[in-house]
Amino acid sequence: MYEIDGGNWAIGRQLAMLQLILIIFSFLSIFSMIITYIAQNRGKMNFLIIENINLLDKMHEGLVLVDEQDMDLKFATIPAVTILTQ
Repeated sequence: MYEIDGGNWAIGRQLAMLQLILIIFSFLSIFSMIITYIAQNRGKMNFLIIENINLLDKMHEGLVLVDEQDMDLKFATIPAVTILTQ
């Protein structure tokens, strides 16, 4: 298996394959850490958005967001919707 002068699996080729495996492992580990970080941040942001919407609904004040160009309703809290539908 360990032939110094040549062959299919010479020591140099084994070291090159080991180096390639380490580089690929490092790349995939860093890539998975980045994906995990993004997923955790998205989860935190979604939780904060839901929490803030619930706080706005509990304040019993209406909040309406309208697009300036299209005059489309973008966001409205539950108290604002009840006032608008009456």
